[in-house]
Amino acid sequence: MKAIGVMKADGLALSLPGFRQFSLGGLALRCGERDIPDPAFDPESPEGAGVAAVDVRTVSVNYRDRAIICQGMVSARTNAFLAFGSEFCGEVAAIGRAVTDLTVGDRVIGVFAFPEPVAEGHLPGVVSNHCSVGRLVLPACKLMRIPSAMSDEIAAAFTLNALTVTAMLRRLRLTAGERLLVLGGGSNVSLFASSAASARGMDVTVVTTSARHASALADRCGGRVIVLDDPSGGLEGCTELMADVNERGLYAGVVDPFMDVHLMQAPLVMDQGGRYVTCGMARQIDGDAVALAVDSERLAAVFYTHLMLKNLTVMGNCLGTLADQQQALREWEAGRLIVHLDHVFGSGEELEFLERGFLDPDRLGKVVYRFGT
Repeated sequence: MKAIGVMKADGLALSLPGFRQFSLGGLALRCGERDIPDPAFDPESPEGAGVAAVDVRTVSVNYRDRAIICQGMVSARTNAFLAFGSEFCGEVAAIGRAVTDLTVGDRVIGVFAFPEPVAEGHLPGVVSNHCSVGRLVLPACKLMRIPSAMSDEIAAAFTLNALTVTAMLRRLRLTAGERLLVLGGGSNVSLFASSAASARGMDVTVVTTSARHASALADRCGGRVIVLDDPSGGLEGCTELMADVNERGLYAGVVDPFMDVHLMQAPLVMDQGGRYVTCGMARQIDGDAVALAVDSERLAAVFYTHLMLKNLTVMGNCLGTLADQQQALREWEAGRLIVHLDHVFGSGEELEFLERGFLDPDRLGKVVYRFGT
């Protein structure tokens, strides 16, 4: 079967046709498409009774995948081939004898429910970290049918961010009209969150460091977009944001994909009893820069004071429940959850796929690879 993946930029990778070099996290790598053996699958065996074989149609990438590639390649042997990717759309090719809720030909995505597993004896969370292979063999209980109206490309870009954002908004417990601040506006989490919150009637303000994306973000999120005039000064140094707070009031909730950038300053703009939720960090591997460079001691004092005096709630969030994922699909079908696609690549464009997904500052939305095109 065909798979796309990365190898160190020496040894066998030098001789594989179509494998091209790029740099990721300071590592010299090559990426491309190659043939690998089909995974073993016996639907009649005890091990295969409850599983399904899925032919992958599309796969997308996110910064979690980037960190996994970098961590894996640091210690990988010279000729190791590493498939990647946690989000995919595929077609069920075969099912085990005990599988009753899937049929051959169903289009599916992974079930990422966390922290509770979907079934006893199965691990919670992401189904696989190596979805860029032609065929996956997975527990049937960790697969979910998708609506017929959902394209393969949208499906491959859906699960991680849609699930995470649905859980984050549930935990914020904001109602229509309440003020929500979405930080890191160009990130995929924030794109999902801002459009979903606007569709629910929340008063959304999006903050971004990218002036070139401001117009597109305003079109997509349905809320107000503020560009940090001096990213090194953080939220406190943003004159437009502070003017907005003075004119229209503090924020009841904050969605933040980058806690290591914004957490210490977010309480400055939060209202009494406000709730802050975060799902990640900007610095995931060594060498990643964190934009905010301010006096950490003063910031800590500000953070602690506002946290206490305003009775704030600070929450971390990892993925969401099965009910959250089911709700996210319903929201998409109702047109209240938008999946923003940046670009779709195909066979022979593996380098472009990874460079756009991981390295291109002009990317806005999810980047998808389609097998067989």
